[in-house]
Amino acid sequence: MRRNEKDQYEKRSVDLARQCKNFQLDIENREYLIKEQYQRIDRKQASFLKILDECKDNSYKSLHEFREKIKELAETGIKY
Repeated sequence: MRRNEKDQYEKRSVDLARQCKNFQLDIENREYLIKEQYQRIDRKQASFLKILDECKDNSYKSLHEFREKIKELAETGIKY
């Protein structure tokens, strides 16, 4: 019986260590995903600010001209 108790204790210890390792990996993965989300938000914010600056710096003769400029900005360097 004593040997069986020792085996059970070792199994629980190994299982607990594995669970702790998995929790740590989950935390690292979540932190990575959160960091990626913040980077995407920052890039999107920067693109909106660039468009806003373009709007403030120029006066457009027509809505079509404005849309063309925004489309050009989107194609030439504003990445999300």
